[in-house]
Amino acid sequence: MARTPLNASIEQIATTSLTTLDYTVPASTVSTAFLVLTNASTSILDLSVYVNDGTTNFLLVRDKIAAGIGKGWIVKELPTQKLNAGFTIKVQSTTTDAFNAFLSVSEISDN
Repeated sequence: MARTPLNASIEQIATTSLTTLDYTVPASTVSTAFLVLTNASTSILDLSVYVNDGTTNFLLVRDKIAAGIGKGWIVKELPTQKLNAGFTIKVQSTTTDAFNAFLSVSEISDN
């Protein structure tokens, strides 16, 4: 089994829509994820993080991030949340104020 760390997705988001980060766990792979969310606005943000198994969105955590560009950030370590093939991470804000999402993963594959 090979373990491969990689930066999977870096995105700035400014919508209240549920947004899928640009990473899907590949076939024959299990991933652990580390998610950093930073506030890119001057408002306090209320953000939710979900994992999707291909069918259902499961809420993992909901947190507030302090106001102030570059001042408010949270790190969501999801090492106990093993992501199977086809799983995705989704984020959602209660406002349209901008935030950044940086997703880093460690993949364990059968290859």
